[in-house]
Amino acid sequence: MRNWTARSTTHTNSRPALKSATELVKSVPGIQQTPAAALVAETGADMGHFPGGGKLASWIGICPGNNESAGKRKSGQTRKGNPWAKRALVECAWSASRKKDSEPKRYYERVQPRLKHKRALVATAHLMTLKVYQALSTGQPYSR
Repeated sequence: MRNWTARSTTHTNSRPALKSATELVKSVPGIQQTPAAALVAETGADMGHFPGGGKLASWIGICPGNNESAGKRKSGQTRKGNPWAKRALVECAWSASRKKDSEPKRYYERVQPRLKHKRALVATAHLMTLKVYQALSTGQPYSR
């Protein structure tokens, strides 16, 4: 993955539209240069392909599954989706869950007792995906 992220960083820095999209993604707490470049390289700068943030999360494979039958909740595994974007987001969620005074940290701490560590990280990555979509679709940096 290291060579791939180096290439995606070079690729996004060589194009002005992708560079500005990378800066917008970096405005979300917990996302730094390399994962931002990887996300923009995978999803593109134009969010017109996705009608909403939930659709982007579904495409990445970071949304929860839902399998219920006769009132019993069964496995809620996430979809396969895009493995590179998913890994980058979960790693960023790990980082953001330790960043002081950030929305992802508060969200992680709120859901962690109920979901435990790894599931809470995926839930936090889902929240961050929605924030990335918001920043890229509006063209405004994330602000809380």
